[in-house]
Amino acid sequence: MVRSFPKIDRHRRRVLEPAPISDNTGPRNILVPEHALVISLARSGRIEAFNRTNNFNGITEVIDAVDGEMIQDPLKVPSMNYGALGCLRSHRIALEYAKAKGWEMVLIFEDDAQPVEGFNEKLEEVMKELPEDWDMLWLGGKDNTPPAPYTERLKQLTGSWGTYGIIIRNTVYNFFIEQFKEEHQSSDEYYRRNHLKFKSFRTSVDLVLHTGEVSEIMKVIQQTTKR
Repeated sequence: MVRSFPKIDRHRRRVLEPAPISDNTGPRNILVPEHALVISLARSGRIEAFNRTNNFNGITEVIDAVDGEMIQDPLKVPSMNYGALGCLRSHRIALEYAKAKGWEMVLIFEDDAQPVEGFNEKLEEVMKELPEDWDMLWLGGKDNTPPAPYTERLKQLTGSWGTYGIIIRNTVYNFFIEQFKEEHQSSDEYYRRNHLKFKSFRTSVDLVLHTGEVSEIMKVIQQTTKR
C-alpha cells in the first residue's frame, strides 16, 4: 500500500512520502529516537535520493531549508555568508518545531548525510551508554579538538564540526534557539563553541557520513556579491 503525501504546512515541514509497502516487508525500521527531521532545500532534489536510500519512511519529517539565495536581510557580521545564514535559520526552525511538538529529543539530518549500514541497531547500542543527563550526541563530523574517551562506543565532545547527523535533547532547545537568533556565526560554530558547556558526546565510530557533495544549504554564492 502507499500512504498519501501530506501537504507542507505553515511550519515548513512535511512527512517523507513512504515507499510502497508490501505485506511481507517484515518489521519496521524504527529510528532511535523515534522523531527525526531532515533539513533539505526544495530545489536541490536531494530529499528524493535520501528517501530512496534510507528506510525511514513514516518516521522522518522534512524541514524545508531556508534558501540563502532568497534572504533579503543584511548580514549582521561580515564573517557570515547567505548560505551559512540559511543553514542556521533552518536548524533553528528544526529546534523550534521539535520544541513545539514536545519531543524529548530530535535526530536532525541534513540532506547530504548518509547513515551507515545497520544505523538503527548501532545507534541503539550507542544510546545505551549515554548518561541519563546527556544533552547532545554527534553521529559524525570533524573534530576541531580531540574528544575525550568515555565508553567503548562514545567519546566526550570538546569541539566538533558538522551538523549533518546530530541528536539534540530538549534540555538545550531553548539555549540554542536563542543563540541562533543572534545570527553572528554558523550553526556548526554555535554548537562547537558550546560542546563543553553541556554534556555533549560523539560516537567513537561515525554512524552518519557526509556524501562529499557541496551542500546546497551551506553553499557560498560566488557568482555575485549580495548586498
